[in-house]
Amino acid sequence: MPDAIKQGWAVEAEKSDAYETPEVLRMRMQMVDLSKYPSALGILERLKSGEDLRNINLDGLSPDVLRELAFTIGAKGMTVLISRLLKSARTDKDIEGLAGMSLIRHEILEVNSSISYSNKK
Repeated sequence: MPDAIKQGWAVEAEKSDAYETPEVLRMRMQMVDLSKYPSALGILERLKSGEDLRNINLDGLSPDVLRELAFTIGAKGMTVLISRLLKSARTDKDIEGLAGMSLIRHEILEVNSSISYSNKK
């Protein structure tokens, strides 16, 4: 990321490690019902297929649909999205979007932690 973009932003490491197991993510994929939101269903299929994330536009999806998608792919999926998008961040708007995604991931990790997905032994 260019230094000019890094200025003014604080980076905080995520402390939680309550990431989902593959079994939990499979269960979420089976449980999700996006039939009322065909565009969201298409996005989920594209994410599962490994399509380049820069080609997937989330603009126009309602907050409810975005939350459902985020919960379905879990903190693990959000981490992959954030990591890939971070490499192409060029503007403050890009960073704002990544900060929002990081907050969503953190909230998912908090939920996971409350139901004992922690990897700490």
